[in-house]
Parts: sequence; structure tokens; C-alpha cells
Amino acid sequence: MPIESPASPSSRVWAGLGLALTSGALLMLEVSLTRILSVVMWYHFAFFAISVALFGLASGGLVVYLLPHRFAGERAIERCATIALTLALAAPLSFVLLAANPSYRVFTSLGSPTGISLRVATLLAAVALYLTSAIPFVVGGLIGAIVFRRYGAAAGRLYAFDLTGASLGCLATVPVLDQLGGPGAVWVVAALAALASAAFSAASRRRGRVALGVALAVVALSLGVTNPGTGLLHLRYFRGRELAGTRFEKWNSFSRVAVRDVGTPDSLLIEIDAASNTFVSRWDGRAPGLRPLRDGLIAVQYALEPQPKVLVIGSGGGVDLLTAVACGARSVTAVEVNPIIVGLMRHRLADFSGGIYLRPEMRIVTDEARSYIRRSHERFDVIQAGYVDTYAATAAGAFSLTENTLYTREAYEDYLDHLTPGGIVSIQRYFEEPPQQSIRLVSLALAALERRGVADPARHVVVVRQGDRASVLVKRSPFTDREVASIEAHCAAARLELVAAPQRPGGGPYGELLATRDFRRVIERYPLDISPVADDRPFFFYVVKPTQFWRGLLVNSGERMNSRAVFLLTSLLFVSAALCALMLFAPGWARRTPRQPGILRALAYFGALGLGFMLVEVGMLQRLMLFLGHPALALSVVLTTLLLFAGVGSALVRGVPPEDSDRALAVRLVGIVALVVVCAAAWPPLFRALVGLERPWRVALAVVALAPIGLLLGTALPLGLRRLAVDRSALIPWAWAVNGATSVLGSVLAMVVAINNGFTATLLLGGAFYLVALTLARFTAQRIGNPETSIHGTLEPGTQHRTTGSRS
Repeated sequence: MPIESPASPSSRVWAGLGLALTSGALLMLEVSLTRILSVVMWYHFAFFAISVALFGLASGGLVVYLLPHRFAGERAIERCATIALTLALAAPLSFVLLAANPSYRVFTSLGSPTGISLRVATLLAAVALYLTSAIPFVVGGLIGAIVFRRYGAAAGRLYAFDLTGASLGCLATVPVLDQLGGPGAVWVVAALAALASAAFSAASRRRGRVALGVALAVVALSLGVTNPGTGLLHLRYFRGRELAGTRFEKWNSFSRVAVRDVGTPDSLLIEIDAASNTFVSRWDGRAPGLRPLRDGLIAVQYALEPQPKVLVIGSGGGVDLLTAVACGARSVTAVEVNPIIVGLMRHRLADFSGGIYLRPEMRIVTDEARSYIRRSHERFDVIQAGYVDTYAATAAGAFSLTENTLYTREAYEDYLDHLTPGGIVSIQRYFEEPPQQSIRLVSLALAALERRGVADPARHVVVVRQGDRASVLVKRSPFTDREVASIEAHCAAARLELVAAPQRPGGGPYGELLATRDFRRVIERYPLDISPVADDRPFFFYVVKPTQFWRGLLVNSGERMNSRAVFLLTSLLFVSAALCALMLFAPGWARRTPRQPGILRALAYFGALGLGFMLVEVGMLQRLMLFLGHPALALSVVLTTLLLFAGVGSALVRGVPPEDSDRALAVRLVGIVALVVVCAAAWPPLFRALVGLERPWRVALAVVALAPIGLLLGTALPLGLRRLAVDRSALIPWAWAVNGATSVLGSVLAMVVAINNGFTATLLLGGAFYLVALTLARFTAQRIGNPETSIHGTLEPGTQHRTTGSRS
């Protein structure tokens, strides 16, 4: 049967559809891997997932450049069909290898008192984990490089397919994770890859292989839908150990929630990502059973507030709610971000917990607490938040390092604004040696009170301790001597320690911080970073001073949990920088590319785009997270909008005449820089003023704010590729690899800048890289010798004809 030329318009459309499906599959796999690695290891391996994905895509481009004849000619798209089938098989296989391998326990010990040093075994385990996770992305990266090389002159349309597929994949990822969990999502990835194979087979007129791809997609999707019940793909190890006694397990887009036995019939443990946890206590629903809670650390504030109106942030297993009931609260508003936990407490665990979530004085709100408080007009006598952790990577937290907007200076200002005149904010954190979390709460409170114009902030703060935990009480009005005496008496009766209070500053760092009006000087002298963090830099748990960041390579710098993250982050920064150098120079050396002016600068243009795009994307995602009010919603809205409008912008590039490409590219790059500066300056006050809008209006405003810059971001790469395709199309896979490699560096660099300098600096640095791209853009169109031989590569059949035709 005759085969239609792959260069025909219908073939290009089918190839574009295959590229879109591949991009959607790879993005879904990237986000799912973030969730999976957060469960089996720690939150900071979100960085690992991002770098694995981008490294794989870059490697695919490098392979195509180094072996051009393997992926050239009329059968190039047919090879894409085979590679997409390989991706469909590689995704679940990679998961099986990852889930069955306990070797990653070495990473969970870095930074612990008995931590594992950087030995050969550790490095080998890192390599094995990286390669196992990277297999599907390397396979998928081949497809993009082949398609762009084959149809380089149509780069704008192809990039539109690529970004549209990625945006739809992102949009689908959240509901897929909600319904099927991380393991089930892997089957959906396989189904999308199989459909991509069918599309590429249609492009090459292989009808039998179209049927094979569709059939495999149906099988994979069926396995995904049934996976929550069958457990065909499941995680076996968590932090390098097997967990027993699991009664219940359910995933969503930002957590894995499990209910486990803890060895006593009166308690159950709700575990989030096998890291954070909340206890559920057995209660018969009668008041006498709650009396012991009145002497707990989280009950101190109730000694001053009889029958209070209470707001509980992170109600979890209900201990804070039980304590409020025990202390006579007349009404309780409980804000819990995780709908799985709310469902458990209202249904499966309702009888066990005495129906605490169902009591008439309870109002349960499923929302992100900061967003809810900003939109609320209520005032409370007590705002209570006990040990609300985020030691887990949300879907959006693939771009974060334990950011927590519950513990920022602006958060305390919001809390104080929603208190009655005598109201109290009560937050519990850990009491370490040397002090870190609880003393940082004190610095946050002092900074927030100072910004409100309070003359003596220390008179508003009390610190109480029980063992390795502390409660920091912050009152809207100053604590009176009588109130301090009441707290002191309560502490004595309940065997709690009053660490510091007005007129009783105590000793040690807490006493020193509260005894002086110049508390910032005390903070500067402190060996760790306990400075008040802001919404622009909300890394409460990160206590490594910016000037000491590079000590992260020593593993044991800073707080134990985050020292692991800093170690990984600094290591990835150096590794990704080395990868960029490798991608930029090694291909030319391997293929003996002649030294000719402009080649490296042309490739550096695509490198600057990779750096700029990732920095801008991260900065914008974090800027909108608090405004939109939920991590999964922020991920869906921001990435989907940016990618979708970038795809539209890429498609519009087709209308740019080749002779006007210099001016068109310069105008668009300048536009990107200008919009980045405007967003950095205007978004914070705008979103703070409009945060009270209902969610649909906030989503609509976010889309409107993101659309213009998304349109422009989608134009720089395809215009550069189209200019490159005129006489140097063999360079396109190399440019693709460089862009992917610098995206790895950009994702890591974004977090290095964010944790040390904030998200505004991250956004502006992204704009600076687009300025660098502006200075390099002219080299993408520089002709060098004979295009057939100047770079030891050849043009694809029909490319020169299509390019010439596009000039007319």
C-alpha cells in the first residue's frame, strides 16, 4: 500500500497531535513523580523530580543530535510511533523499579545525627535512583527532538501542539491524582503515550499500528481506573522502610493519606505522605472524657478566654477541636485544607472520634487557612494552630522548599486583624536546642506587632513549654499582670514551664529576644536564621543564613530536616550547571563540529530561554498560590494558563514573515521583560486587595493576569527554532538539549534564589535572562557556510523547500 509522504499537511497534523499527547503524558508523569517521591522520601525530592524530567528531555535531544541518521528520513515519524509505545511500557516499568527498591533510604538519613556521609554507596544509589526515574523522560525527549528536527520550519505550530498538550496534561493531572492516586496516574501516562503512538502511526499511514496503540491505551486506562482497588502498582517502601498496620489509604493531588494503628486501642494515626501526622483520639462523646485536655499545652490560652469563639487552623484528627470543647468554646470554625481528612472524620472515623466534626458548635471549612482568613469578616477570641506542617511536596510544591504561608509576618498580621480586642493567637511548634521554630514564631510576632505600630511588642507575647514543644501566645492587646499571673498559675497546675512573659522575660534566647526593644540585633547575632519571614520568602523552616547557604554541601548545616534539602539543592545546582556545560560543548566535540562564529552564541540563546522560563514560571506560581487559596488549584490555573496561552502565542508566530523575524523577536523579548517587571511590582498589592473575591472571580482574574505574558513566553523559542531551521536545521536537536539542560538549572536556581532572596527576586532574575536572550537572538539567524556541510549534518528532506516557500 502506498505511503503518504510524512511532509504532507495531514501527516504534520497527526504528528503534532502525537507530540501534544506525549507532552501531556510527560507533564503528568513529572507531577506524579513529585507526589511519589514526596511519599517515599521527603518533600525536597520535588527538586529531584523536576531535574529528572528535564534531564531526560535534554538527553533525548542530545541523542538525536549525536545520531542524526538513526532518526532522519521518511521513517522518522514512524520511529516516533515505536518510541511512544516504548514510553507507554517504560512508565509503569520505571515505577515498579522505583517502588520495589529500598535503596533510597540513604537519602532519608542525610543530615540526621547518624547521617550517611557522601560515600561511594550513596553516590551509586543516587545514580540508580536518578536513572530509574529518568528512563521515561529520556524516551519521551527523543520524540520532541525528532519531530522538531523533521518539521523545523513549522516550529511555531509544533510548539503550539507541544504547549497545548502540556497544558491539558497539567489540567488533567489534578483530577487524575484525586481519583486514582500517584500509582494510578502512571497508568494514565501509559495510556496517553499509547495514544501518541497511534497518532504518529496515523501520520506515517500505518493503520495496523494505529489499532495497536489504541488497544494498548484502553488496556492501560482500564488498569489505571481499577488500580486503587487492585493495587497492581503500589508503593512498598516509605522512607526506606515498610509500614505495617495500614487501615486506609487514599491519594489526592497534594497528599497521600493513610490511617494506621499505633499500638493502643484508644488512638489512631492519620499520616500525610508518611511524614506529617495527626492523632485521632477515641471519645465517647461525653464531657467527662475531655477533662485531661484542659491541662494540655494547647489549652493555655483558654485560661484567659471563657466560652471563646475559636478558629482552628489545620483541624486534622480533631485534638484541637476536642480541647476547645473541653474548655467551653461556644463556637468553633475549623479550617482543614485536606478533603480526605475531612471525609474520614465525618464518616469512617466519626464513631471512633465521638463525631467531633459533626457537633452543632462546629463549622468545618475545607480551604487553605490564609486565604480563608483574608476573605473572612469574622473576629475570634482565639485563633489556634498546632503543629501544622508541610513536610510534603504538594503538586505545586514541586517548585518549593517547605514554603508555608501560615508562618509569615503577613500571616500574623492577618491573624491579629481577625481577633477581638482581647483575642489571642496560639501557635505550637517544636522547642529545639538550639531554639529554631518556636523562637522564629516569636520574631514573627514581634515584627508583625511592630508593623502595626505597637510601641512595646514584647508585652504582647508569652511562651510556654512542655518537653520538646512550645506554645507561643500573641495577644492583640498587651498582657496584663493579672493575665500573666493566671497563665503562671495554670502552668504550675498543669506542670508546664513558663519560658517568657511580660515582666518575666526568663533567660536564654527567648528572654534576650523579649527583654530588648531592638530585637532585630538579637536576631542578627543568632547563629541560625530566625529572622521574620515574609510572604515573598515564606520559608519558615529554612534556618540556614543566606550568607552560609553554601555550607549546605556539608550536610549538617542548619536545621536537621532542611539540611537534607539544602544538601540536595546545592548538589543539584552544581550537577545541573555541569549538565548545561556538557550539553553546550560536548555535542560539538563528539561530532567534531568546526569552530565557527555564532554557533555557541546561537545555542546560548536557547539556554537563556530555558533559564528565564523556569524562573518566571516559579515566581508566578508562588505569587498566585496564596491568592488562589489552594496548592492544587494554583498548579492547575497557573501552569495550564501559562502553557495554553504560550501555545497560542507559538501558533501566532506563523504569521511573522521571515524577513521581519529580527524585529519581531526583539519586540517580543522586550515585551516579556516589561511584563515581568510590571508583574513583580503590581501583583502583590493587587492580589492582596482582591483576595476577598469569590473563588471563580479569583481564578478568572488569575487567568487574565497570566494570559498576556503567557502569549509572549510562547513566541521566543519557536521563532528562534524557525530562524535556525533556515540553514542549520541539524542544530535543532542540540538547541533542544541545551534548552532542556538549562531548564534543569533554572528550576534549581529558582529555588536557590527564592529561599535566600524571595520570589520577587526570582521573577526579576527570570526577566534578566530574557534580556540576555535579547542580546543573543541575532545569532540564531546567522548563516554559516554551506548548510549541507557546515555542521556535519544535513537538512531533512523537504525542509529547504518548505523554508523557501515560506519566504514568498
